[in-house]
Amino acid sequence: MKISIGIGHEPSLRRLVIASVVLHFILMAFFFIPFNTGEREFKNYYVSLVEPAKVSGGGEPAARRAEEKPVVKKEESVKEKKEVDKKADTEKKDIEREMFMKLRETVNKKRQNLKDINAAINALPKKKAEGDKTLGIEAIKNAASVKGAVGGERLPSDSYYALITGEIRNEWEIPPDFDSAGLEVEISIKIDSKGKVVSKTLEKTSGNDFFDKSALKAISKASPLSLPPLSLVMEEIVLRFYP
Repeated sequence: MKISIGIGHEPSLRRLVIASVVLHFILMAFFFIPFNTGEREFKNYYVSLVEPAKVSGGGEPAARRAEEKPVVKKEESVKEKKEVDKKADTEKKDIEREMFMKLRETVNKKRQNLKDINAAINALPKKKAEGDKTLGIEAIKNAASVKGAVGGERLPSDSYYALITGEIRNEWEIPPDFDSAGLEVEISIKIDSKGKVVSKTLEKTSGNDFFDKSALKAISKASPLSLPPLSLVMEEIVLRFYP
């Protein structure tokens, strides 16, 4: 009888390799995975110590000087602002005073001009009256008005002559220094129904061109005249101008 004695099967090569790999992983875990020991971890901080800058001016701290400096600047700013406001107020008052003086001067000038104008206006009637005393205009009755007169009866034409000679005389101007002594001019005119002088003819010259033209100009300036009566519409009326 054959008897086999064995102490067990020998491990195979594959199992040995796997076991070796597992063992290595366990050992690596012990080395690389930290264990929580309950102790705090501390970080290292590096601090450089620098000597503080020396303080000038009695050795006062910089923080204190920084606090006091703005206060001084603020006080100076308020003072400067007050001075600026005071100067501006003074300049404003000076400008207002100057404007008031100019305005008062303008008003005084206007018042004086108004007085001069009023004086000139008041002097006009006096000058006009003096001129009327030295100048005369007479309407020479035409044939129609002469035929209408009966026994010295005053006709409407007479009143009309007086009216238009006064209107023309108001427009007749001769310089005071002009020597018109002995001069006389006769001018015939025709008036339409609206009082407009439609024609004027020099019938008799005075021999002085200026005197004659002044009379013709007076007629032109006075036109249109007052409305004439029907008997004198477009009838010839002769006016005699004399000093």
